[in-house]
Amino acid sequence: MTRPTGPFHSLTPTDKATLRRLLRDGLTLRAAATHAECNYRHAWHFAHAHELIDYQPHTHRQDQTEQFLDLIRTGHSVHAAATTTGVGSTRARRLATEAGLHLPRTRHQHKIAATELRITYLRLRLAGLPRPHAAEATGINRRLALDIDKGLVKTTGPRQRFIPAGPDATTYNRLMTALITRTDVIEQGRLAEPALPAGLNPYTPISSRYLSMDERIQIADLYREHLSVREIARRLGRSASTISREIRRNHSAEGPYRAETAQKKATVRRLRPKTPKLLGHKALYDYVVAGLRAEWSPEQITGRLPVDHPDDQDMRVSPETIYQAFYLDTKGRLKDLGLQLPTGRKKRHLRHRPRTGGQGRFVDAMVMIDDRPDEIDERILPGHWEGDLILGAGNQSAVITLVERVSRFVALGHLPTDHTSTSVLTALTGMISRLDESIWSSITWDQGSEMAGHKAFTMATDIPVYFCHPGSPWERGTNENTNGRLRRNLPKSSDLSRYSAEDLEVIANIHNHKPRKALAWATPAEVMAQALQETGSIT
Repeated sequence: MTRPTGPFHSLTPTDKATLRRLLRDGLTLRAAATHAECNYRHAWHFAHAHELIDYQPHTHRQDQTEQFLDLIRTGHSVHAAATTTGVGSTRARRLATEAGLHLPRTRHQHKIAATELRITYLRLRLAGLPRPHAAEATGINRRLALDIDKGLVKTTGPRQRFIPAGPDATTYNRLMTALITRTDVIEQGRLAEPALPAGLNPYTPISSRYLSMDERIQIADLYREHLSVREIARRLGRSASTISREIRRNHSAEGPYRAETAQKKATVRRLRPKTPKLLGHKALYDYVVAGLRAEWSPEQITGRLPVDHPDDQDMRVSPETIYQAFYLDTKGRLKDLGLQLPTGRKKRHLRHRPRTGGQGRFVDAMVMIDDRPDEIDERILPGHWEGDLILGAGNQSAVITLVERVSRFVALGHLPTDHTSTSVLTALTGMISRLDESIWSSITWDQGSEMAGHKAFTMATDIPVYFCHPGSPWERGTNENTNGRLRRNLPKSSDLSRYSAEDLEVIANIHNHKPRKALAWATPAEVMAQALQETGSIT
């Protein structure tokens, strides 16, 4: 094999001796050439001619090329294949193009690809990731990430504003606006002078509440004379915070405060509708959708967010925002996903609804709720339950519902045939036997006929039963609230006998894993597990 030869006559004897010594000491060729202050190409030919470094023949380069092309044929991108095999980016595109595995992009296609890349990065930034982490996840360097944050693109001259292209251009503009205004990546004052919609006159006075064009001219003149914010506010009869906020938000992109630019920025900021928060924050949007799919209410989603994301203030949304995403046409996007609220309502209505009266009394002696120990009312110790029946269509079928007062843990009982006293108490006894006996201290029920055998039940299980007054469902408020929640899964118009015991267990698990406001947005299952651990039932 013939080793390469070439011009290294420019190297002096001192350079050659220095190169020999440095290469034998373990330095790389480039480091040795830099240290010797000689031409790298001449140093390369000298080192190969004198066998100071290993020469890689063309066959190795050919193997590298074949490996690179094989990766592309198996579905790898040009960039991924080049990174894996160590082929340079320029050579990689040339080899892939010559092999017919890559079509060179036009300038427009490059802009479309750049728009898609920036959208991926912006979604990560709006999800709360810092710039270095978002850049690493997207596979870009930090310098490009900084340009994307600012909405700029590198050119042969000064950096210019990036103009998106393709079908995702609108999405890019929406996300970029959300990043600028919500995370304060760019101060509002640094935004360029906005383009006004056709027919909108920004100089028309609106109200004395807002700064007018004349006042902004005075602010610009006085600020140019280096007067303090408080002095400018005193002369205009405005508060100092109004002037400070005006100068900070509406100064020109170059820095100085100009009245005309400030007037246009303020006018554009008042335009409605604005981008809804859910549409501008993908992580928050996905969290809300996942919560609704799990049959959480908007209030449960709002309350659980600080528990799951305690350090991310962007992961916050009010229940009203979620409701508006359903009920307002201008913001309604959640219905398009086939989702529905826990109530299943299509429209809003008044919250108050009249309730009907209670049940009849028993012949057997009852222990009334007035005689119930105070510790049950105070919800201090777990193990005290409230129970009732949920009836199906025509009152022909029923399901037993039990809810624990402290943890709001739900247990459902299967009634396959009827809901007579015998069937209910038999099913109730079976439910108690399936759960830990330490969490059964008492049951509070209404005066329905299904509890006619309550005395025999208490003697068999050693669990006292307390009864509410007739027509007083609020005395079992926890159970009534739970029954209302369960109606989404057990509709009043359905035959409840068709639900098997396994089906009822699945429904109970859904509700036991929903965060509850009364539990500081913990779930009933979490609170019940903690209670069992404290009582020593589980380890």
